[in-house]
Amino acid sequence: MATTLGIKVDEVLRQRIKDAAAGLERTPHWLIKQAIFNYLEQVEHGHTPPVMDGNGLLQPQDDLPQEDDTGHIVSPLQPFLEFAQDVAPQTPLRAAITAHWRTPETECVPPLLAQAEVADAQQRKAIFDMATDLVRVLRNKRKGRASGGVEDLIQEFALSSQEGVALMCLAEALLRIPDAATRDALIRDKISKGDWRAHLHGNNPLFVNAATWGLLITGKLTSTNSETSLAS
Repeated sequence: MATTLGIKVDEVLRQRIKDAAAGLERTPHWLIKQAIFNYLEQVEHGHTPPVMDGNGLLQPQDDLPQEDDTGHIVSPLQPFLEFAQDVAPQTPLRAAITAHWRTPETECVPPLLAQAEVADAQQRKAIFDMATDLVRVLRNKRKGRASGGVEDLIQEFALSSQEGVALMCLAEALLRIPDAATRDALIRDKISKGDWRAHLHGNNPLFVNAATWGLLITGKLTSTNSETSLAS
């Protein structure tokens, strides 16, 4: 069973790998795999291949682990060797994410666009027909006023009103906020300032008025700053 390993390289080394692989008419993945194999071959046959220093330059590897004056093994090249050996190998999916975490947009978008294309003409027609049917049904419901529930709520709190914009901000942002305190702050900011009473109408469906009353009461509670006003 093969295991995918991920490594981090700077932009200069990454470009060097791409250029070298292109010169050999191979992929960067192939070149990296060959480099690892050749390095292992040298080590396993007792050779000491050069290593790259902090400046990206190759230096002779003459300071491999040796004994100091007290007989202890020292390894200036890998001070955290024991910790590094305990790091679990990445799964193929995690390695793919690591390899692309700073990939330029010009390299990311074309493959995604290619994957989004539907080559089969029959499948494209089925997608088009389904989308057309969905739009037609929604438009007919709007014309016949046979809507209800959330559709009525969206019509009442349109984006042309301050309250509609506030609800849209909540809908887009609330679920992406990880902690409860910040979520409460967002609700307090968006709900406490709205004129929710203006959206109570006798001809509104029961669901819309019930939701509006809930927003009205929530706005009153979130704007409360003292126990006296809360009691009133």
